[in-house]
Amino acid sequence: MRLHVVRFIVGLLLVPTVLALPPVPQRYVSRRAGNWTVGQVVDTTSGPVTGHAASNNTQVSEYLGIPYAKPPVDDLRWQPPVEYTGTAPINGTTFPLYNLSRGGYYVTPDVLLPDTPQSEDCLTLNVWTDPQKGESSKAVLVYIHGGSYTGGSSSEKWFNGQFMAEEQDVVVVTINYRLNIFGFPGNPTTELNLGILDQRMAVEWVRDNIASFGGDPNRIVMFGQSAGAASVDIHSYAYASDPIASGYVMQSGTAWGFGVQTQKAASDLWYLAAHAVGCHQATEARVFACMQSIPASVLIKRLPPIRYGMTPGLPYGPVADGKLVFADYSDRSPAARPVLVGNTDDESGLSKHLTPWWAGLPHWYWPVQNIFVFTCPAGQRAAVSVSKGNPTWRYRWFGAFPNTLLPWIPYNGSWHGSELPSIFNTAPQQYYTNTQREKDVGTYMRGAWAAFAKDPVHGLHKYDGWENYKPNGTTLIRLAHAKQANKNGTWASFSMGPSRAYDDDCVSA
Repeated sequence: MRLHVVRFIVGLLLVPTVLALPPVPQRYVSRRAGNWTVGQVVDTTSGPVTGHAASNNTQVSEYLGIPYAKPPVDDLRWQPPVEYTGTAPINGTTFPLYNLSRGGYYVTPDVLLPDTPQSEDCLTLNVWTDPQKGESSKAVLVYIHGGSYTGGSSSEKWFNGQFMAEEQDVVVVTINYRLNIFGFPGNPTTELNLGILDQRMAVEWVRDNIASFGGDPNRIVMFGQSAGAASVDIHSYAYASDPIASGYVMQSGTAWGFGVQTQKAASDLWYLAAHAVGCHQATEARVFACMQSIPASVLIKRLPPIRYGMTPGLPYGPVADGKLVFADYSDRSPAARPVLVGNTDDESGLSKHLTPWWAGLPHWYWPVQNIFVFTCPAGQRAAVSVSKGNPTWRYRWFGAFPNTLLPWIPYNGSWHGSELPSIFNTAPQQYYTNTQREKDVGTYMRGAWAAFAKDPVHGLHKYDGWENYKPNGTTLIRLAHAKQANKNGTWASFSMGPSRAYDDDCVSA
Protein backbone atom coordinates (compact mmCIF):
# COMPACT_ATOMS: atom_id res chain seq x y z
CA MET A 1 0.00 0.00 0.00
CA ARG A 2 2.81 2.41 0.86
CA LEU A 3 4.01 3.03 -2.70
CA HIS A 4 0.48 3.25 -4.07
CA VAL A 5 -0.53 5.85 -1.51
CA VAL A 6 2.74 7.77 -1.83
CA ARG A 7 2.43 8.04 -5.62
CA PHE A 8 -0.99 9.58 -5.17
CA ILE A 9 0.07 11.96 -2.39
CA VAL A 10 2.77 13.70 -4.38
CA GLY A 11 0.26 14.08 -7.18
CA LEU A 12 -2.08 16.10 -4.94
CA LEU A 13 0.17 18.93 -4.02
CA LEU A 14 -9.89 24.28 -2.42
CA VAL A 15 -34.36 29.75 -1.78
CA PRO A 16 -32.30 28.83 -4.99
CA THR A 17 -33.39 29.84 -8.47
CA VAL A 18 -33.79 27.21 -11.16
CA LEU A 19 -31.23 27.85 -13.86
CA ALA A 20 -32.13 27.47 -17.50
CA LEU A 21 -29.01 26.00 -19.08
CA PRO A 22 -28.75 26.88 -22.79
CA PRO A 23 -28.46 23.89 -25.12
CA VAL A 24 -25.17 23.19 -26.82
CA PRO A 25 -25.23 24.35 -30.47
CA GLN A 26 -26.05 21.52 -32.85
CA ARG A 27 -22.60 21.65 -34.46
CA TYR A 28 -21.19 20.17 -31.25
CA VAL A 29 -23.64 17.25 -31.15
CA SER A 30 -22.73 14.14 -33.10
CA ARG A 31 -24.43 10.77 -33.23
CA ARG A 32 -22.81 7.73 -31.71
CA ALA A 33 -23.12 4.30 -33.27
CA GLY A 34 -26.36 2.51 -32.56
CA ASN A 35 -24.57 -0.75 -31.72
CA TRP A 36 -21.58 -0.07 -29.53
CA THR A 37 -18.62 -2.44 -29.37
CA VAL A 38 -16.27 -2.14 -26.40
CA GLY A 39 -13.18 -0.16 -27.41
CA GLN A 40 -14.52 0.57 -30.88
CA VAL A 41 -12.98 3.27 -33.05
CA VAL A 42 -14.48 6.68 -32.30
CA ASP A 43 -14.15 9.56 -34.74
CA THR A 44 -13.01 12.77 -33.03
CA THR A 45 -11.63 16.12 -34.08
CA SER A 46 -8.22 14.74 -33.10
CA GLY A 47 -8.64 11.73 -35.37
CA PRO A 48 -10.09 8.21 -35.08
CA VAL A 49 -9.34 6.81 -31.60
CA THR A 50 -9.17 3.12 -30.74
CA GLY A 51 -9.80 2.13 -27.13
CA HIS A 52 -10.02 -1.11 -25.22
CA ALA A 53 -11.90 -2.74 -22.37
CA ALA A 54 -11.14 -1.32 -18.94
CA SER A 55 -9.09 -3.65 -16.75
CA ASN A 56 -11.64 -4.26 -13.98
CA ASN A 57 -14.89 -3.45 -15.77
CA THR A 58 -14.58 -5.04 -19.18
CA GLN A 59 -17.87 -3.63 -20.42
CA VAL A 60 -16.45 -0.11 -19.99
CA SER A 61 -14.59 1.35 -22.96
CA GLU A 62 -11.36 3.08 -21.99
CA TYR A 63 -9.73 5.65 -24.28
CA LEU A 64 -6.36 6.88 -23.04
CA GLY A 65 -3.94 9.61 -24.02
CA ILE A 66 -6.12 11.36 -26.62
CA PRO A 67 -4.33 14.56 -27.72
CA TYR A 68 -6.49 17.68 -27.50
CA ALA A 69 -3.68 20.15 -28.27
CA LYS A 70 -0.44 20.01 -30.19
CA PRO A 71 2.63 19.04 -28.17
CA PRO A 72 3.80 22.23 -26.42
CA VAL A 73 7.44 21.72 -27.35
CA ASP A 74 10.10 23.62 -29.30
CA ASP A 75 8.55 26.85 -30.60
CA LEU A 76 5.25 26.02 -28.86
CA ARG A 77 6.84 25.89 -25.41
CA TRP A 78 5.31 28.69 -23.31
CA GLN A 79 2.77 29.49 -25.99
CA PRO A 80 -1.02 29.17 -25.65
CA PRO A 81 -2.27 25.69 -26.56
CA VAL A 82 -2.92 25.02 -30.22
CA GLU A 83 -5.83 22.73 -31.05
CA TYR A 84 -4.83 19.27 -32.24
CA THR A 85 -6.68 18.14 -35.34
CA GLY A 86 -5.89 15.20 -37.54
CA THR A 87 -7.03 12.14 -39.44
CA ALA A 88 -4.30 9.68 -38.47
CA PRO A 89 -5.39 6.79 -36.21
CA ILE A 90 -4.78 7.28 -32.48
CA ASN A 91 -3.92 4.36 -30.21
CA GLY A 92 -5.91 5.05 -27.06
CA THR A 93 -4.94 1.91 -25.17
CA THR A 94 -2.04 3.16 -23.01
CA PHE A 95 -1.89 5.88 -20.40
CA PRO A 96 0.01 9.02 -21.41
CA LEU A 97 3.35 9.88 -19.85
CA TYR A 98 3.33 11.86 -16.63
CA ASN A 99 3.50 15.63 -16.86
CA LEU A 100 6.90 17.10 -16.13
CA SER A 101 6.54 17.76 -12.43
CA ARG A 102 9.91 17.59 -10.76
CA GLY A 103 11.32 20.51 -8.84
CA GLY A 104 9.78 23.48 -7.08
CA TYR A 105 9.47 21.97 -3.58
CA TYR A 106 11.54 20.43 -0.84
CA VAL A 107 10.07 16.96 -0.29
CA THR A 108 11.07 14.56 2.44
CA PRO A 109 12.85 11.40 1.17
CA ASP A 110 10.15 9.01 2.37
CA VAL A 111 7.52 10.53 0.08
CA LEU A 112 9.61 10.96 -3.06
CA LEU A 113 8.24 9.21 -6.11
CA PRO A 114 10.42 6.68 -7.86
CA ASP A 115 11.43 7.68 -11.36
CA THR A 116 8.41 7.73 -13.66
CA PRO A 117 8.39 8.42 -17.41
CA GLN A 118 7.65 12.10 -17.91
CA SER A 119 7.24 14.31 -20.94
CA GLU A 120 6.70 17.90 -21.91
CA ASP A 121 4.29 16.48 -24.49
CA CYS A 122 1.41 16.05 -22.05
CA LEU A 123 -1.73 17.72 -23.43
CA THR A 124 -3.94 14.66 -23.51
CA LEU A 125 -7.11 13.35 -21.88
CA ASN A 126 -8.73 10.02 -21.00
CA VAL A 127 -12.34 8.90 -21.44
CA TRP A 128 -14.31 6.09 -19.76
CA THR A 129 -17.77 5.23 -21.07
CA ASP A 130 -20.32 2.41 -21.11
CA PRO A 131 -22.80 3.30 -23.88
CA GLN A 132 -24.27 -0.21 -24.08
CA LYS A 133 -26.65 0.49 -21.21
CA GLY A 134 -28.43 3.28 -19.40
CA GLU A 135 -29.04 6.72 -20.84
CA SER A 136 -28.29 7.13 -24.51
CA SER A 137 -26.79 10.55 -23.79
CA LYS A 138 -25.03 10.46 -20.44
CA ALA A 139 -23.94 13.17 -18.04
CA VAL A 140 -20.21 13.90 -18.16
CA LEU A 141 -17.78 14.44 -15.27
CA VAL A 142 -14.51 16.16 -16.22
CA TYR A 143 -11.86 15.81 -13.50
CA ILE A 144 -8.93 18.21 -13.01
CA HIS A 145 -6.21 16.75 -10.80
CA GLY A 146 -4.46 18.61 -8.02
CA GLY A 147 -0.81 18.80 -7.06
CA SER A 148 -0.10 22.45 -6.20
CA TYR A 149 0.27 23.06 -9.95
CA THR A 150 3.69 21.39 -9.77
CA GLY A 151 2.74 17.69 -9.72
CA GLY A 152 0.02 15.21 -10.53
CA SER A 153 -1.24 13.49 -13.65
CA SER A 154 -4.38 12.09 -15.25
CA SER A 155 -2.53 8.76 -15.23
CA GLU A 156 -2.74 8.37 -11.45
CA LYS A 157 -4.47 5.12 -10.51
CA TRP A 158 -6.62 6.87 -7.92
CA PHE A 159 -8.28 8.94 -10.67
CA ASN A 160 -9.27 5.99 -12.87
CA GLY A 161 -12.81 6.62 -14.09
CA GLN A 162 -13.88 3.09 -15.04
CA PHE A 163 -15.65 2.30 -11.77
CA MET A 164 -17.77 5.44 -11.69
CA ALA A 165 -18.62 5.11 -15.39
CA GLU A 166 -19.85 1.55 -14.92
CA GLU A 167 -21.66 2.03 -11.63
CA GLN A 168 -23.23 5.45 -12.09
CA ASP A 169 -24.02 5.55 -15.84
CA VAL A 170 -21.89 8.62 -16.55
CA VAL A 171 -18.97 9.41 -18.83
CA VAL A 172 -15.77 10.25 -16.94
CA VAL A 173 -12.95 12.34 -18.41
CA THR A 174 -9.59 13.13 -16.80
CA ILE A 175 -7.22 15.68 -18.29
CA ASN A 176 -3.55 16.63 -18.28
CA TYR A 177 -2.38 20.22 -18.37
CA ARG A 178 1.00 21.92 -18.20
CA LEU A 179 2.49 22.19 -14.71
CA ASN A 180 5.26 23.98 -12.90
CA ILE A 181 7.29 26.45 -14.95
CA PHE A 182 5.89 24.95 -18.17
CA GLY A 183 2.31 25.84 -17.26
CA PHE A 184 2.84 28.96 -15.16
CA PRO A 185 6.20 30.36 -16.30
CA GLY A 186 6.05 33.96 -15.04
CA ASN A 187 7.67 35.11 -18.28
CA PRO A 188 6.57 38.75 -18.73
CA THR A 189 6.44 38.51 -22.54
CA THR A 190 3.91 35.65 -22.88
CA GLU A 191 0.69 34.36 -21.35
CA LEU A 192 1.09 33.71 -17.64
CA ASN A 193 -1.58 31.05 -17.06
CA LEU A 194 -0.95 28.50 -19.78
CA GLY A 195 -2.14 25.65 -17.57
CA ILE A 196 -5.57 27.25 -17.26
CA LEU A 197 -5.72 27.76 -21.03
CA ASP A 198 -4.84 24.08 -21.47
CA GLN A 199 -7.70 23.08 -19.19
CA ARG A 200 -10.12 25.25 -21.13
CA MET A 201 -9.09 23.71 -24.44
CA ALA A 202 -9.59 20.24 -22.95
CA VAL A 203 -13.12 21.15 -21.83
CA GLU A 204 -13.83 22.56 -25.30
CA TRP A 205 -12.65 19.25 -26.77
CA VAL A 206 -15.06 17.41 -24.49
CA ARG A 207 -17.90 19.69 -25.56
CA ASP A 208 -17.12 19.08 -29.23
CA ASN A 209 -16.52 15.32 -29.09
CA ILE A 210 -18.17 13.71 -26.09
CA ALA A 211 -21.43 12.89 -27.88
CA SER A 212 -19.45 10.40 -29.97
CA PHE A 213 -18.64 8.56 -26.73
CA GLY A 214 -22.26 8.53 -25.56
CA GLY A 215 -21.97 11.72 -23.51
CA ASP A 216 -24.29 14.71 -23.32
CA PRO A 217 -22.49 17.99 -24.19
CA ASN A 218 -25.29 19.86 -22.41
CA ARG A 219 -24.43 18.13 -19.11
CA ILE A 220 -20.73 18.59 -18.49
CA VAL A 221 -19.79 19.05 -14.84
CA MET A 222 -16.25 20.08 -13.95
CA PHE A 223 -14.83 18.71 -10.71
CA GLY A 224 -11.41 18.80 -9.12
CA GLN A 225 -9.47 18.48 -5.90
CA SER A 226 -6.94 20.87 -4.33
CA ALA A 227 -5.27 22.80 -7.17
CA GLY A 228 -7.76 21.06 -9.47
CA ALA A 229 -10.63 22.50 -7.42
CA ALA A 230 -9.01 25.93 -7.49
CA SER A 231 -8.78 25.55 -11.28
CA VAL A 232 -12.46 24.66 -11.52
CA ASP A 233 -13.30 27.80 -9.56
CA ILE A 234 -10.97 29.92 -11.69
CA HIS A 235 -12.91 28.72 -14.75
CA SER A 236 -16.21 29.67 -13.11
CA TYR A 237 -15.03 33.28 -12.96
CA ALA A 238 -12.83 33.53 -16.06
CA TYR A 239 -15.46 32.06 -18.38
CA ALA A 240 -18.59 33.26 -16.62
CA SER A 241 -20.25 34.29 -19.89
CA ASP A 242 -19.39 31.02 -21.68
CA PRO A 243 -18.87 28.41 -18.97
CA ILE A 244 -19.53 25.23 -21.02
CA ALA A 245 -19.96 23.47 -17.67
CA SER A 246 -23.46 22.95 -16.28
CA GLY A 247 -22.13 22.76 -12.72
CA TYR A 248 -18.98 22.87 -10.60
CA VAL A 249 -17.64 20.61 -7.85
CA MET A 250 -14.74 22.03 -5.80
CA GLN A 251 -13.04 19.66 -3.36
CA SER A 252 -10.58 21.37 -0.99
CA GLY A 253 -9.79 24.34 -3.17
CA THR A 254 -11.14 27.69 -4.38
CA ALA A 255 -9.87 30.42 -6.67
CA TRP A 256 -8.45 32.39 -3.74
CA GLY A 257 -7.89 29.84 -0.99
CA PHE A 258 -4.22 29.20 -1.82
CA GLY A 259 -3.48 32.85 -2.50
CA VAL A 260 -2.92 34.41 -5.91
CA GLN A 261 0.53 34.93 -7.36
CA THR A 262 1.49 38.49 -8.32
CA GLN A 263 3.09 39.21 -11.67
CA LYS A 264 6.17 40.57 -9.90
CA ALA A 265 6.64 37.41 -7.82
CA ALA A 266 6.06 35.21 -10.88
CA SER A 267 8.56 37.22 -12.92
CA ASP A 268 11.14 36.88 -10.15
CA LEU A 269 10.75 33.09 -10.28
CA TRP A 270 11.14 33.15 -14.06
CA TYR A 271 14.44 35.01 -13.90
CA LEU A 272 15.61 32.87 -11.00
CA ALA A 273 15.08 29.81 -13.19
CA ALA A 274 16.76 31.52 -16.15
CA HIS A 275 19.79 32.25 -13.98
CA ALA A 276 19.89 28.61 -12.83
CA VAL A 277 20.23 27.32 -16.42
CA GLY A 278 22.63 30.00 -17.62
CA CYS A 279 20.25 32.18 -19.63
CA HIS A 280 21.91 35.50 -18.71
CA GLN A 281 20.74 37.56 -21.67
CA ALA A 282 20.47 41.29 -22.22
CA THR A 283 16.81 41.43 -23.23
CA GLU A 284 13.61 39.65 -22.27
CA ALA A 285 13.28 38.31 -25.80
CA ARG A 286 16.75 36.77 -25.66
CA VAL A 287 16.10 35.28 -22.24
CA PHE A 288 12.94 33.69 -23.63
CA ALA A 289 14.73 32.30 -26.69
CA CYS A 290 17.48 30.89 -24.50
CA MET A 291 14.97 29.29 -22.14
CA GLN A 292 13.14 27.70 -25.08
CA SER A 293 16.40 26.08 -26.15
CA ILE A 294 17.06 24.39 -22.79
CA PRO A 295 16.05 20.69 -22.74
CA ALA A 296 13.01 20.20 -20.54
CA SER A 297 14.74 17.57 -18.43
CA VAL A 298 17.59 19.96 -17.66
CA LEU A 299 15.27 22.82 -16.84
CA ILE A 300 13.11 20.83 -14.45
CA LYS A 301 16.14 19.42 -12.61
CA ARG A 302 17.74 22.83 -12.13
CA LEU A 303 14.67 24.68 -10.90
CA PRO A 304 15.57 26.28 -7.57
CA PRO A 305 13.49 24.78 -4.73
CA ILE A 306 10.79 27.19 -3.59
CA ARG A 307 9.02 26.74 -0.27
CA TYR A 308 5.29 27.33 0.05
CA GLY A 309 4.83 30.72 1.71
CA MET A 310 7.81 32.37 0.00
CA THR A 311 5.49 33.86 -2.62
CA PRO A 312 1.95 35.36 -2.43
CA GLY A 313 0.41 32.31 -4.09
CA LEU A 314 1.54 28.82 -5.01
CA PRO A 315 5.01 28.89 -6.61
CA TYR A 316 4.58 28.25 -10.32
CA GLY A 317 0.82 28.57 -9.92
CA PRO A 318 -1.92 30.87 -11.27
CA VAL A 319 -0.89 34.51 -11.65
CA ALA A 320 -3.22 37.51 -11.42
CA ASP A 321 -3.31 38.69 -15.03
CA GLY A 322 -6.71 40.42 -14.98
CA LYS A 323 -8.00 38.12 -17.72
CA LEU A 324 -8.15 34.57 -16.37
CA VAL A 325 -7.01 35.05 -12.79
CA PHE A 326 -7.80 38.02 -10.58
CA ALA A 327 -6.10 39.57 -7.57
CA ASP A 328 -9.45 40.24 -5.88
CA TYR A 329 -12.58 38.15 -6.38
CA SER A 330 -14.78 40.04 -3.95
CA ASP A 331 -16.38 42.23 -6.61
CA ARG A 332 -16.60 39.58 -9.33
CA SER A 333 -19.47 37.26 -10.23
CA PRO A 334 -18.99 33.59 -11.12
CA ALA A 335 -20.96 31.76 -13.79
CA ALA A 336 -24.62 31.25 -12.94
CA ARG A 337 -24.23 27.54 -12.34
CA PRO A 338 -24.91 25.19 -9.40
CA VAL A 339 -22.01 24.58 -7.03
CA LEU A 340 -20.98 21.75 -4.70
CA VAL A 341 -18.03 22.85 -2.57
CA GLY A 342 -16.32 21.50 0.53
CA ASN A 343 -13.22 20.19 2.23
CA THR A 344 -11.96 17.48 4.55
CA ASP A 345 -11.98 17.70 8.33
CA ASP A 346 -8.20 17.32 8.69
CA GLU A 347 -6.63 18.79 5.56
CA SER A 348 -3.27 19.33 7.26
CA GLY A 349 -2.98 15.64 8.15
CA LEU A 350 -1.07 15.34 4.87
CA SER A 351 0.74 18.63 4.31
CA LYS A 352 2.47 18.87 7.68
CA HIS A 353 4.44 15.71 6.84
CA LEU A 354 5.40 16.49 3.24
CA THR A 355 8.47 18.69 3.66
CA PRO A 356 11.13 19.29 6.32
CA TRP A 357 10.22 22.97 6.41
CA TRP A 358 6.55 22.25 7.02
CA ALA A 359 7.35 19.52 9.53
CA GLY A 360 9.31 22.09 11.54
CA LEU A 361 6.40 24.48 11.92
CA PRO A 362 4.73 24.73 15.35
CA HIS A 363 1.73 22.51 16.05
CA TRP A 364 -0.64 25.45 16.33
CA TYR A 365 -0.03 26.32 12.66
CA TRP A 366 -1.88 23.33 11.26
CA PRO A 367 -5.36 24.00 12.67
CA VAL A 368 -4.91 27.58 11.45
CA GLN A 369 -4.05 26.32 7.96
CA ASN A 370 -7.06 24.03 8.01
CA ILE A 371 -9.32 26.96 8.84
CA PHE A 372 -7.98 29.76 6.67
CA VAL A 373 -6.76 27.87 3.59
CA PHE A 374 -9.61 25.38 3.30
CA THR A 375 -12.62 25.81 5.62
CA CYS A 376 -13.11 29.56 5.35
CA PRO A 377 -12.62 29.77 1.56
CA ALA A 378 -15.10 26.90 1.08
CA GLY A 379 -17.65 28.72 3.22
CA GLN A 380 -17.00 32.01 1.45
CA ARG A 381 -17.36 30.45 -2.00
CA ALA A 382 -20.59 28.75 -0.96
CA ALA A 383 -21.90 32.04 0.42
CA VAL A 384 -21.05 33.84 -2.83
CA SER A 385 -22.95 31.22 -4.80
CA VAL A 386 -25.97 31.53 -2.52
CA SER A 387 -25.92 35.32 -2.76
CA LYS A 388 -26.03 35.07 -6.57
CA GLY A 389 -29.09 32.81 -6.43
CA ASN A 390 -27.29 29.68 -7.63
CA PRO A 391 -28.21 26.25 -6.21
CA THR A 392 -25.46 25.51 -3.71
CA TRP A 393 -24.38 22.65 -1.47
CA ARG A 394 -21.51 22.58 0.99
CA TYR A 395 -19.99 19.42 2.46
CA ARG A 396 -17.33 18.34 4.95
CA TRP A 397 -15.60 14.94 4.68
CA PHE A 398 -14.78 12.93 7.82
CA GLY A 399 -13.88 9.54 6.32
CA ALA A 400 -10.87 7.56 7.56
CA PHE A 401 -10.43 3.92 6.54
CA PRO A 402 -7.61 1.38 7.05
CA ASN A 403 -6.53 1.34 3.41
CA THR A 404 -6.41 5.13 3.02
CA LEU A 405 -4.48 6.02 6.18
CA LEU A 406 -0.94 7.25 5.57
CA PRO A 407 1.34 4.42 6.70
CA TRP A 408 4.20 6.48 8.14
CA ILE A 409 2.07 8.94 10.16
CA PRO A 410 0.60 7.99 13.57
CA TYR A 411 -2.75 9.69 12.95
CA ASN A 412 -3.89 11.46 9.83
CA GLY A 413 -7.65 10.87 9.62
CA SER A 414 -9.52 12.62 6.83
CA TRP A 415 -6.44 14.16 5.26
CA HIS A 416 -6.21 16.33 2.16
CA GLY A 417 -7.44 14.19 -0.74
CA SER A 418 -8.57 11.22 1.33
CA GLU A 419 -12.07 11.39 -0.16
CA LEU A 420 -10.83 10.66 -3.69
CA PRO A 421 -10.59 6.85 -3.43
CA SER A 422 -14.20 6.78 -2.24
CA ILE A 423 -15.31 8.92 -5.18
CA PHE A 424 -13.39 6.89 -7.76
CA ASN A 425 -13.58 3.51 -5.93
CA THR A 426 -9.83 3.13 -6.20
CA ALA A 427 -8.56 2.56 -2.65
CA PRO A 428 -5.56 0.18 -2.58
CA GLN A 429 -6.44 -3.41 -1.66
CA GLN A 430 -3.01 -5.02 -1.13
CA TYR A 431 -2.98 -4.97 2.66
CA TYR A 432 -6.50 -3.92 3.65
CA THR A 433 -9.64 -4.44 1.62
CA ASN A 434 -12.56 -2.06 1.79
CA THR A 435 -14.59 -2.37 4.96
CA GLN A 436 -18.36 -2.64 4.58
CA ARG A 437 -18.72 0.89 5.86
CA GLU A 438 -16.15 2.11 3.35
CA LYS A 439 -18.06 0.36 0.56
CA ASP A 440 -21.33 1.97 1.66
CA VAL A 441 -19.79 5.41 1.97
CA GLY A 442 -18.09 5.08 -1.42
CA THR A 443 -21.26 3.97 -3.16
CA TYR A 444 -23.09 6.88 -1.57
CA MET A 445 -20.42 9.41 -2.56
CA ARG A 446 -20.31 8.25 -6.17
CA GLY A 447 -24.08 8.34 -6.32
CA ALA A 448 -24.14 11.90 -5.00
CA TRP A 449 -21.50 13.19 -7.42
CA ALA A 450 -23.29 11.48 -10.32
CA ALA A 451 -26.67 12.83 -9.21
CA PHE A 452 -25.22 16.34 -9.31
CA ALA A 453 -23.77 15.73 -12.77
CA LYS A 454 -27.06 14.38 -14.13
CA ASP A 455 -29.13 17.24 -12.71
CA PRO A 456 -27.08 20.01 -11.08
CA VAL A 457 -30.18 21.91 -9.97
CA HIS A 458 -32.34 19.17 -8.42
CA GLY A 459 -30.22 16.01 -8.47
CA LEU A 460 -28.89 16.06 -4.91
CA HIS A 461 -32.28 16.78 -3.40
CA LYS A 462 -33.83 13.93 -5.37
CA TYR A 463 -30.93 11.64 -4.51
CA ASP A 464 -31.21 11.85 -0.74
CA GLY A 465 -32.88 15.07 0.30
CA TRP A 466 -29.79 17.26 0.42
CA GLU A 467 -30.89 20.75 1.39
CA ASN A 468 -29.54 23.81 -0.34
CA TYR A 469 -26.83 25.51 1.66
CA LYS A 470 -27.75 28.35 3.99
CA PRO A 471 -24.74 30.05 5.62
CA ASN A 472 -26.54 30.48 8.94
CA GLY A 473 -28.51 27.24 8.82
CA THR A 474 -27.98 23.59 9.65
CA THR A 475 -27.31 22.64 6.05
CA LEU A 476 -23.67 21.55 5.99
CA ILE A 477 -23.51 18.06 4.47
CA ARG A 478 -21.36 15.90 6.77
CA LEU A 479 -20.05 12.90 4.84
CA ALA A 480 -18.74 9.76 6.58
CA HIS A 481 -19.55 11.53 9.84
CA ALA A 482 -21.88 9.14 11.64
CA LYS A 483 -23.63 5.92 10.73
CA GLN A 484 -27.05 6.88 9.56
CA ALA A 485 -29.32 4.88 7.26
CA ASN A 486 -30.67 6.68 4.22
CA LYS A 487 -33.72 6.03 2.09
CA ASN A 488 -31.64 3.79 -0.20
CA GLY A 489 -31.04 1.39 2.67
CA THR A 490 -27.27 1.79 3.02
CA TRP A 491 -25.10 3.22 5.75
CA ALA A 492 -24.72 6.51 3.93
CA SER A 493 -22.95 8.59 6.57
CA PHE A 494 -24.94 11.62 5.50
CA SER A 495 -26.07 14.07 8.13
CA MET A 496 -26.77 17.77 8.28
CA GLY A 497 -24.82 20.03 10.61
CA PRO A 498 -24.32 23.73 11.34
CA SER A 499 -21.57 25.31 9.27
CA ARG A 500 -20.95 27.84 12.03
CA ALA A 501 -19.44 25.05 14.10
CA TYR A 502 -16.46 25.27 11.74
CA ASP A 503 -16.68 28.88 10.55
CA ASP A 504 -16.52 30.78 13.84
CA ASP A 505 -12.94 31.89 13.20
CA CYS A 506 -13.63 33.09 9.66
CA VAL A 507 -13.94 36.78 8.93
CA SER A 508 -16.98 36.08 6.77
CA ALA A 509 -18.39 32.87 5.34
